[in-house]
Amino acid sequence: MRIVIDFQGVSETWRDTPAERRQMDLLRGIAQGGTGHDIVVALAASDKQLVRDVRALLGDVLPRSALRTWSAPGPGAPGSADTLACRERAELIREAFLSSLAPDLVLVNGFHAGHDDRSVASISKLVSLSTAVMVYAAEEDTSSGPKAGMLEQVRNRLRTVFQDPRALWRGTPEPGRSRGPGSCPGFTDEKRECLEKADQVFLIGNDPDPGRLLSETGDGLRVTTFNLADTSLEQIAQDLLEKSEELGRQDARPGAEPVAHREKLAYVSPLPPAMSGIAEYSAQLVPELARHYEITLVSNQEHIDLPDLDPSIEIRGVDWFHRNSGNFDHVLYHFGNSPMHGYMFDLLRSIPGVVALHDFFLLDGRARYNPNHLRDVVLQGYGLQQFAAAARSGAGRPDPSSLPGNLDVLQNATGVIVHSDQPFQLAQEWYGPEATRGWHKVPLLRPSADYTPSDKVAARKKLGFSEDDLVICSFGHIVPSKLGLSILEALQNAPLAEDPKCTLVFVGDAEEKYEHELRQAASDLGAARFKITGWVSSDTYREYLLAADIAVQLRGNSRGETSASVLDCLNFGVPTIVNAHGSMRELDPECICQIADPVDQAELAEALKDLASDPSRRDRLGARGRQMIRAQHGPMVCAELYHKAIQSAENANGKAVARLPDRLAAPGLERRETASLAQSLAQSFPPHPRRPSLFLDVSVVADNDIHTGIQRVVRSVLQALLLRPDIPYRVVPVRFTNDGEYLAAYAYAQKLMDISLGGVQDEIIDVYRDDLFVVLDLDFRYNTLRREVFETFQNRGARIWHVVYDLLPVKLPQYFPSGAPANFSDWLSLVGSFDGAICISKAVADDLKGWLKEHSTDNRKLPDVGWFHLGADIENSRPTTGLLPDADSQLAQLGQRPTFLMVGTIEPRKGYAQTLDAFEMLWAEGIEANLAIVGKEGWDVDPLVRRLREHSERGARLFWFDNISDEYLERIYQASTCLIAASEGEGFGLPLIEAAQHKLPILARDLAVFQEVAGDHAVYFTGLEAADLADAVRDWLTAWQSDQAVASDRMPWLTWEESAAQLLGVITPK
Repeated sequence: MRIVIDFQGVSETWRDTPAERRQMDLLRGIAQGGTGHDIVVALAASDKQLVRDVRALLGDVLPRSALRTWSAPGPGAPGSADTLACRERAELIREAFLSSLAPDLVLVNGFHAGHDDRSVASISKLVSLSTAVMVYAAEEDTSSGPKAGMLEQVRNRLRTVFQDPRALWRGTPEPGRSRGPGSCPGFTDEKRECLEKADQVFLIGNDPDPGRLLSETGDGLRVTTFNLADTSLEQIAQDLLEKSEELGRQDARPGAEPVAHREKLAYVSPLPPAMSGIAEYSAQLVPELARHYEITLVSNQEHIDLPDLDPSIEIRGVDWFHRNSGNFDHVLYHFGNSPMHGYMFDLLRSIPGVVALHDFFLLDGRARYNPNHLRDVVLQGYGLQQFAAAARSGAGRPDPSSLPGNLDVLQNATGVIVHSDQPFQLAQEWYGPEATRGWHKVPLLRPSADYTPSDKVAARKKLGFSEDDLVICSFGHIVPSKLGLSILEALQNAPLAEDPKCTLVFVGDAEEKYEHELRQAASDLGAARFKITGWVSSDTYREYLLAADIAVQLRGNSRGETSASVLDCLNFGVPTIVNAHGSMRELDPECICQIADPVDQAELAEALKDLASDPSRRDRLGARGRQMIRAQHGPMVCAELYHKAIQSAENANGKAVARLPDRLAAPGLERRETASLAQSLAQSFPPHPRRPSLFLDVSVVADNDIHTGIQRVVRSVLQALLLRPDIPYRVVPVRFTNDGEYLAAYAYAQKLMDISLGGVQDEIIDVYRDDLFVVLDLDFRYNTLRREVFETFQNRGARIWHVVYDLLPVKLPQYFPSGAPANFSDWLSLVGSFDGAICISKAVADDLKGWLKEHSTDNRKLPDVGWFHLGADIENSRPTTGLLPDADSQLAQLGQRPTFLMVGTIEPRKGYAQTLDAFEMLWAEGIEANLAIVGKEGWDVDPLVRRLREHSERGARLFWFDNISDEYLERIYQASTCLIAASEGEGFGLPLIEAAQHKLPILARDLAVFQEVAGDHAVYFTGLEAADLADAVRDWLTAWQSDQAVASDRMPWLTWEESAAQLLGVITPK
């Protein structure tokens, strides 16, 4: 059972008292002891400190997803007045929020709170939930006199709450603080009324008389007492859980009041004569459903043909329904994958109702109705990566048949009805395990087929079949996914192929190309023994069902739909062969002949042979099939299940959310209050179901890409993830504004990926539970503002990760500008305040773990620290192109003698000064070697830059390329002999991998990260003096000249796709 603990009663104004700490310990005990139950903790997002405290308190007891927050512009909150009306709105939001969690029991802590703080608590103002309230006896006064018994303490406490508003205050109110005219009495009255609605009151306190546990206060409340005097907190927690279980099982909430009138149902669906199976289905369902409701049919069709419709059932248009929707108790929509349902999407958004989902995949049909639906539905539901991957593949746009396109339908539905178990499975695969909460399965309706043996004889005669012909049929729209070629091949491999009395008929219309393939494949059977009927009328369809001896209904790519044609075959007693695919695997094996999936030709051929040779088995299967249809799919049975599902949706927890806007609407609301209220609702009620988002902070590169090494990583990882439509996240690049908001960086992403979304604007993002937020860029701006934003995101249930490239400003502060180490330390403190850090090497991860441990100032859990390696396929990092005019001559000079290459920004830590000094020593000795440097000018290197620019060897044996493209760098790698990596500190060392890709040997400083990246595929040196490096270069040249240089070409490295997959593997919750 699901127990929701409303934790907000531990008020922010008096949380540090011994009594409140004891409450926290008790609540932890309840959460800890709730093994086997689904324990959910509800928290007010406005109390950020409490959210942090509870996360720390329960982080090792409950999963992160068990902490849920809600938001309301409540009393004392910014932008709202401290009024009773404002509190009432907060109470309604809170109840709707608790209801949306689908609790079996709500356990309310600190019900007395709320007058002198932001806590709110109410019962049954909006929705009726099984509720237990925990009330604590006041702390006893031990200064003088005997202690009162616990029961008396609690009696007094409740009486004062009911009678004296001032008893709600802890201590003396601040001088001059106004309680508001009439607010105290109104508040007290509501507390009394709400408390009396509780299913159970748990009184907890100290009683001097051990064992004195009473069950009734005499105040009309259902009370159970728990005595701290002789019972441990752990035992009380266990006892509370047991009592809660009893309450949850009893379902103590009163049932719905019997209605005094037939409830009104608006029925929105295609109707005959529309060429839709759903239209015919509705014509069969409505008469039976009318036994339960007063029905009005709603349609956008100009012509409707229902000659037998009960005159009491009205037919109305969509405009009329918009004007009169408030007159209905329920709304039922029927959705399928066809353009004729296109108008329903907007209608459902404005008038929510129960959805009968006949097809799980809807995008193809709605894209044909309105092409703009494709862009909007895919972007909001499945992410930018669908467009990026389609563009990269050359498709131009996402394939409508590859995505469900039903997410907004499921989010706007107050309940969902499907016809088999497969849609449950598909929904959970696409949207997570909670996606199908509140769904109902109603078997696909099929009226019992009435016919006589003479009807079968007449049908065969009319269709041209003799009594001794063996007629094998496959029914329905003929497409490759129905495996018609497999049926043909199996038949040709069976003995039946030689039987002139055996005929195969495909009953339905076929795609032109596929029909041609089928006719070619069937050439051996001859025209007389093979037939494709094309579209047939319902009468002709019925005649083939009567005439068929065997049906073969196969599927190769089910989209969550239930095969009506299979049920039709069973309804008409046709022994049917199916493969165990999609919803067909759910069929009773006693009623069908089921073969494996995927289809094995030999098994199918054997099944055809067995049924053809065994008429008695065909009769048994036919009889069982008819019996199953009558028992499970009959109109009366299905209508009763529809009624239960519709009523369940009306009483379901989500219905409270649908009613909330009308209850909150009030005349005179200021625009600021309305905006604040809308924001609170958006934060409190995430769309359900949904695909979680993977937000990637690319603020710096989106603002100004100056092609630094870090920005190359940001571009490459973003691009790699945008080319992964298969991951279970919407990938959303985001950028931070100086207003403290994160916007989806769609403009930057379109430019990066060379795609167009047709006017989509950057927009404020919504962050919810289970989202991942990864700060991919390195940005020290707005740390304080970002911390507040990240706390808000974290309190909503998102996980916040930072990518850490290195710790060099705090490890080598002497090499960084003044103030940089302090700023970096502040940023590291920000990183350490959230969920995790993912470093670009294990060496950096080890450094970060040490820094965090050293600088931890409290007992707070340190963030998770992981690592991944960067990719090195430069072609997938959006490389720059272009060569300078003198590129050929420069490259030719590099090839005249051994060239040692250094790559990286000119910074003090990079070892450029030491390397230049070493080469000056080598040149003085007469050693012929080039030193080539590729890197932009950094900071605090003015003397070194002057040396480079004015050096006598500049252009002869010393080359500095300070602003070149990636294309030019590639050419320089090819012209070089050895890479020197002399940096005194790095986060990764990407040039080492780039050198290995060009089979360029490596001479590297002996750093842990270089050892991690290059391993045995490089030569290492130590020492900070010029002579140290000069010696290493001499030794390397000697080895190279004798063909003994250590090769680098077998060094392992990752592509950016693999690198991004590593990152995703670290940050994804296990």
